[in-house]
Amino acid sequence: MYYLILKLAAAVLAIICCLLSSDVCGQAVMSAADVKSDLQALRRIVEESHPDPYRSADKKQVAERWSRALKYARRPMTKREFLNFVAPLLTQYRDGHTAMDLPLETDIFNAYTSSGGKFFPLSVSIIGNRLYVSASHGENKVAPGAEILEINKKSAKELLKELRPITMGDNDAGRDVSLARLFGLYLWQRYEFGNSLSIKLRPRQSARAEAVTLSGLNWDAYSKLLFAGDPVRSYELTPQVYVLEVNKMQGRDAVKKQIDEIFETVRTKNYSHLVIDLRKNGGGSSVVGDWVLNYVSRKPFSQGGTKEVRISGFLADISKYYAGTITRLKERFPTEGDRIVMKYTGDDGPTDENKWVFPGNVIMLTSPRTYSSGFMMAEAFKCYQMGKIIGESPGSFRKLSGEMTQFTLPKSGLAGYVATAQFKPPCFQKSPTDFLEPDVTLGQTAEDLAAGRDTHLEYIKELAEKGRAAAGKQ
Repeated sequence: MYYLILKLAAAVLAIICCLLSSDVCGQAVMSAADVKSDLQALRRIVEESHPDPYRSADKKQVAERWSRALKYARRPMTKREFLNFVAPLLTQYRDGHTAMDLPLETDIFNAYTSSGGKFFPLSVSIIGNRLYVSASHGENKVAPGAEILEINKKSAKELLKELRPITMGDNDAGRDVSLARLFGLYLWQRYEFGNSLSIKLRPRQSARAEAVTLSGLNWDAYSKLLFAGDPVRSYELTPQVYVLEVNKMQGRDAVKKQIDEIFETVRTKNYSHLVIDLRKNGGGSSVVGDWVLNYVSRKPFSQGGTKEVRISGFLADISKYYAGTITRLKERFPTEGDRIVMKYTGDDGPTDENKWVFPGNVIMLTSPRTYSSGFMMAEAFKCYQMGKIIGESPGSFRKLSGEMTQFTLPKSGLAGYVATAQFKPPCFQKSPTDFLEPDVTLGQTAEDLAAGRDTHLEYIKELAEKGRAAAGKQ
């Protein structure tokens, strides 16, 4: 009895220390005053920097959420609690360029990984509001297509409900592909799941659920899954079809050289179909889009229509890089109020009839992960009628934001980023829709995952074969 009383007293003392101390079990604690201060700074950053914060958010609802957050911000929080608390305040703007950053450079993350912390070892897909396994890694052997029902006694439905609000994205589909790609990091950020993983799943074609225990991946192995991979990759799909994957828009000389070499291969091999695959393209430098599209269009084109950069005094005070950029832009372009306005005229030159371009059928593949500069490339492709788009709508608003600028909150030291520019693509005035629609809409199903089938490439194989058969009859 005496031992139990001592144990209870120690637990109570630990709780009291948690509330008063600046460090709780290795996690820094922010005072209520610091929580409120960072919250107010965060709101100023968005309201004084974003070019169009209410493009797809209701102004009244946004104001109400900030007000509720300020009322709630009256107690100390660990940095992890604070991050999960404020992340939905930025994602409510439904802008993938405005969000709290994943805490990869923070003290809590470094402490976790340096002590051997692990991460969720399955790649997942979100299809029809359900969670499916797309691949397993390490020593784990889970068949693709299996439905995940629970993780550590949290149902998949509950997980999606709680993780979606802290995930960035312009629309629901774009947010879900971000959540699926970074699922292990969000599980750690929200729940500290990673070291101990009890999973309930239902294998494909089975009515019975199974319980399995998974071994997490260390940071080195997990980060390779996230960030490894070539920016550009190419291969022959069939003797008629050549595929160029543009996965990362890296404007480096080596990437330009690789693209030139790929199109030399395409030119000499006389393929009838060229596929430009942007399904994994989350953006980067739009110059990569020019390098590729120059090989499929004799006519001049532009990836940009107009661009407006908001002049933010707040960001200029905290970022020398931003302040310098604004100064240089003011010297080159006109200013309208708090905006620097740029108009692109890259599509009004003569057609180059002597230039070699791919003479066959050009198909572009897009998905909700096709974003930012990846989307701009797809938009120009469709605007200037360079070929057909197959797949799903890119996850970017056509009236898109960009030029995201990083910030660090003064009290917590947590980082985030905010869009400072807005683009209107060249064909936006002709067709002012919210999202770019493919010519053929085609998605991946759970059955496709289980069968290891790439629905889009199989469709293109059939398309090319039909074209070859028709040409043979002539």
